[in-house]
This record gives sequence, structure tokens and C-alpha cells, in this order.
Amino acid sequence: VANDLVEDVIHKWKGFGGFFAKLLEDVEAHFKVMSDMKLDKDLPDLSLDEFVLPLWTEEGQTGVWLDASNVGSGARARALALRLEEKGCNCSFSDTALHVRR
Repeated sequence: VANDLVEDVIHKWKGFGGFFAKLLEDVEAHFKVMSDMKLDKDLPDLSLDEFVLPLWTEEGQTGVWLDASNVGSGARARALALRLEEKGCNCSFSDTALHVRR
């Protein structure tokens, strides 16, 4: 059932393929930089072992999706996280962002 729901959300999401490909590139680039930084023994542990995708900002009495044309609903955010997990990521949410770990 969950997979059918994710497929339905993605099917209705115009531009998902391009958005997801760019996000994967950004995630990979982030973890490459973090890996390279860890090789430098003189740098402190920066605790940057996660990629953070801001989703929401709490402006005024209501909130605003930061990229409403792509991730403009909770369903899309969850579908995105599930697709990232299929690619080997571990995802979680804070109040305003999607957190991606390897």
C-alpha cells in the first residue's frame, strides 16, 4: 500500500525526476566533502554527517513551504524521503527540514 501511495504522489509531481536527480547530486557532493574533511586530522569533528534539506519556514502565524513547486506538501516530503532511503540513505524529519544520513 505504501509503495502505491508513493508512486501516486510521484506520478502527479511534475518535474520529480529532475528534482530528485539534482538532490541526489547535492547529497553525494555533501558527503564527498564531509569524507574529505574527515581525512584532515587537524580539523575538529564538525558533526556534519547529515545533509539538511530545508522544507518549511515558520513565518507569521502560518508556515511556508520553501520550495512549494517541488516539496509543497507532507506527502511529497515523505515520498522524497522514501525514495532517498531506497538509494541507501537514512532520512528523518525535524519541524522544518528533511535530514539525510549515510
